[in-house]
Amino acid sequence: MKKAKSKTKLKDESENLADKLNQVAAQSDADGKALAERKAADEEAAAKAAKEEMESDTTYDPLFEAWDEREFSPQDFMIDVPIDSLESAVGYSSLFRQMQQSFIQTVAFYKSPGGGSLSTEEARARAFHACDNKEEAKKRFRVMMTQPLQSLNFVDLLKLQSYAPRVAERFWERAKREGRKEFESGHLAANITFPVGYMKQLWNIARYIGVRESFIDDWNPSGGIEVALVDMMAQSYFQWQYWLTRVRREHRRPAQ
Repeated sequence: MKKAKSKTKLKDESENLADKLNQVAAQSDADGKALAERKAADEEAAAKAAKEEMESDTTYDPLFEAWDEREFSPQDFMIDVPIDSLESAVGYSSLFRQMQQSFIQTVAFYKSPGGGSLSTEEARARAFHACDNKEEAKKRFRVMMTQPLQSLNFVDLLKLQSYAPRVAERFWERAKREGRKEFESGHLAANITFPVGYMKQLWNIARYIGVRESFIDDWNPSGGIEVALVDMMAQSYFQWQYWLTRVRREHRRPAQ
């Protein structure tokens, strides 16, 4: 009889322990869920505050006014070309074709299942909203000035251009200058040489820039065309190194 009581007691204690463990696990899950919800709410509030601060910041308003007041002469027209050439027919209007194409692609996205399968009218409204007044144009300009250029689209430029064309055109010139800096510094060719994300390590980029600068010191290029040729040589050199490494690895593999 004592043994039976002992077994019953042990069984009761085991069940109580299991219940307690289940309660602890359930409470832990609830606490984790609550913590995740609080963290998500904090991140959302922080993002909202940052967005409001960015949109209310007037740091770039003087620049907007300066760009908007002065007449603008597109840099595309600084090169003398024959009057009947393709270049003379394209000119600065090529920018507007870029903006139009971007708008068409954005509308197509919103009409697709991935974009919500919106109607044509809804997709157009979602893709493009022209700035109606100066304050709205300034807000759009502040957002564009504080975002990385690679995250912007031509539709963003089109929204600004509808009300403040001079500002939009000068912003485009600024973007082109940044593109030129990326080319002349070698980072454009370096990122193309290592196209996959995991390859864009500091050491890989530094090695490419180091080889490129060595070539430049030796050649002393006199302009953009010769700089591009240096990039071609540096990229070819790295491709040669890559395939040489692959060949050596193949030779080291044991025979099947």
